[in-house]
Amino acid sequence: AERGRWPLGVLAAQRARADEAVLQGWRRLYSHGYRAPRGAPPVERLRFGPSVGRGERGATGGSADTVLPPLRLEVRVPGGHRAVDVVGPTELLLRGRRTSLVLVPKGAPAGAALAAERLRYGLRCFFDHLLLSAAGLREGADAETGAAHHGAILFGGAPATDAALRLGPLPAARARAYLEALVADLLGGTHAYFLPCEAVFRVAREWAVLSPDALARAIEAVRRDGGGVGRFGPAPAPESYPAPEDSVELVRRRFGLYVALAGLDPAAETRA
Repeated sequence: AERGRWPLGVLAAQRARADEAVLQGWRRLYSHGYRAPRGAPPVERLRFGPSVGRGERGATGGSADTVLPPLRLEVRVPGGHRAVDVVGPTELLLRGRRTSLVLVPKGAPAGAALAAERLRYGLRCFFDHLLLSAAGLREGADAETGAAHHGAILFGGAPATDAALRLGPLPAARARAYLEALVADLLGGTHAYFLPCEAVFRVAREWAVLSPDALARAIEAVRRDGGGVGRFGPAPAPESYPAPEDSVELVRRRFGLYVALAGLDPAAETRA
């Protein structure tokens, strides 16, 4: 066996079978619901800015089909304004840039766990929606009313599941205002607290009546489960930090637009 290669032998065969099952699951779901007819707009990936991210190839856009200028935001920060460039690739885009394709290499969980996972992976679709809307990159979309966006979130394992997510129309000005407010929030202070997105998505269906106690229980549940995807980020041991004191206000400010566009907060039309 090649030195350093893993898995080997029987374990390698088991892994190959599992990977093949995932690939076949993706293929069935894509063929059934998303394969484009002849003459339809191509599948593409856009990139804002020429810089290279992890896993990308080359210094002129990596794996993107089209490289665009960075999205320039004018952000209000303490002491004045600051220009911020948003860079990075989108997910694969289908149907004239109105659908984001997210491939999840595992089977779908059941019940409430699937609803939460759908929202977690759907964040990628939401940010595609934001950037495409703010930059005016959808053909035929009206700048005043915007266009809806679809998330094709395909769990390829057993069971293979299309956890589709529909996001409501988003005007260009609203998308840009949200992005500028989010960046201003992040640049405007320190953030030494534990607020995993998984906790927010566990209580998203309680959005209209969300209480500090319910959110606190969700945060502590994620902490007990290991800290969520934040444990792979730049901050060591993020689960060791306390929850924020103004957690509900903070969550509504940062996630409110996403929850509203996903149809989980009927009382708030695209409220941030």
